[in-house]
Amino acid sequence: MPSSSSCVINTQPIDSDDEEDFEAYDVPESEKNIELASDGEEPERTAPAPSYIRDCLEQLAEKEKYEKFEAAFFAVNGMIRRKAVGFVDIADQLAKKLVFLENNFSTKKFEETRKQCIISCLVMRPELAPKLGEIIFSRNCSFFHRYLILECFLAAAKELSEFQKEPKKIVEVVKKEKEMPSSSSCVINTQPIDSDDEEDFEAYDVPESEKNIELVSDGDEPERTAPAPSYIRDCLEQLAEKEKYEKFEAAFFAVNGMIRRKAVGFVDIADQLAKKLVFLENNFSTKKFEETRKQCIISCLVMRPELAPKLGEIIFSRNCSFFHRYLILECFLAAAKELSEFQKEPKKIVEVVKKEKELSDWRSIVDARIRSHTRRFTTEKKPEFTSPCRFASVATLFFYPLLRTKTEEHLELKGRDSPFLARLLFCASEILQKAASAPTVVRMAGALAELVTPLRFHPDSFIRSSVLFAYFSIAVAVPESVFFEFFGAVVRGWIEWALSCADDVDSAEHQRNLARSVASVLLEKIDGTATVQESNGASNVLYSK
Repeated sequence: MPSSSSCVINTQPIDSDDEEDFEAYDVPESEKNIELASDGEEPERTAPAPSYIRDCLEQLAEKEKYEKFEAAFFAVNGMIRRKAVGFVDIADQLAKKLVFLENNFSTKKFEETRKQCIISCLVMRPELAPKLGEIIFSRNCSFFHRYLILECFLAAAKELSEFQKEPKKIVEVVKKEKEMPSSSSCVINTQPIDSDDEEDFEAYDVPESEKNIELVSDGDEPERTAPAPSYIRDCLEQLAEKEKYEKFEAAFFAVNGMIRRKAVGFVDIADQLAKKLVFLENNFSTKKFEETRKQCIISCLVMRPELAPKLGEIIFSRNCSFFHRYLILECFLAAAKELSEFQKEPKKIVEVVKKEKELSDWRSIVDARIRSHTRRFTTEKKPEFTSPCRFASVATLFFYPLLRTKTEEHLELKGRDSPFLARLLFCASEILQKAASAPTVVRMAGALAELVTPLRFHPDSFIRSSVLFAYFSIAVAVPESVFFEFFGAVVRGWIEWALSCADDVDSAEHQRNLARSVASVLLEKIDGTATVQESNGASNVLYSK
């Protein structure tokens, strides 16, 4: 018997339920080996990838649920590469978000994936590069992020400079497929033959064109085309297309022809169209985009010169970038050159046949008979064709908008933006040369001389070069008969200043050569003017006698 201190006898009756028999439960192997997470760890959770790139941008700001953050983080690169719907609209925000993104959830391969996403943004949307470049020099950017952007710049430039791979081809029809399989790969079909299989069908010969089919590479799509718009207003609307590139390109490549033939409605929407073309973005990586855009703006200026002052206002506006300013200046020069050229000889619609011409005068009849029997051994000279210069009447529309030097604080033409001022003066000087036949050329030359004279001693050499070129253009454009009358009092000072620039040892060689050329042209102009005045004086003396 156990001791009284450790043994207690249960005297309660046994419950009847304890006597029931229960079946044995076999524990499955999957439940035997259960791994418990260590202290502080949780089982991994997953979330579906977002369907739209805007959702990705929102989920990248997730601070609590890591599965939503990672689903968006690892899906955004693919959406960027295939230019998902809405990527162009949020590309700026997305790139900036990726640069300053923080690894709050200790995500694996975070830096590699983040870098790939930024590179993809730069490859698919190169217009982001200037904006990321501004971030590099901003106050709130750390050196880590600066080095990150520089690495992405290099990687994107390398990828864009490489040649694209050749497109993959679909598996061609191989002759071996038509042959019987070998015994090792032959499988006997033991199923009963369907009654439909007993029907006889004619053999189908596969054309050669269907045998060799080429498949585009991954990420590419077959080219889609759309019909060109019938009206120029439809072109203006389709140029705002953001999703269907075929509609955009159909309008983009058709608008130049409509402008040249002055399609119905062009005059009414010319202002909107020209402004739209200047600020148009290449959202679909269209081939020959810049060339075609420039040709369209030039066509607008040629067919509607009244647009020049309005585009001149855009040059000095606050919202215009320097890229667009230089673009407008190039189009100004090209349009002025085209308008100043002589027109081609017009085609003759109906030529009057000599035999059908009725000659009323007997003298004309005799002369006609003599000409008909005369043999000529030289080609007959065509009558001279003259046409008025189209640029003479509109030169002021292109010239005076460029002489605006009083600007707001966003443009410091005599300070940090002096290279742009030099380009303005060069452009205005070239336009003055094209306007040599205009009746207002003397007044235009006087306005240019008044503008450049205070800039002769500017510290920047390219400003001084533009002043020299302005004096040269004045000497070329203004006729000798009136040159000395209007500029005789100041031209001596121009020559002395040009000679001092030619003797300046601190100036570059090309600037000294330009100064010598300008001085010689001005001296020849004075000598030619003096000769003209002497001849005029001698003729006056003869007439007085």
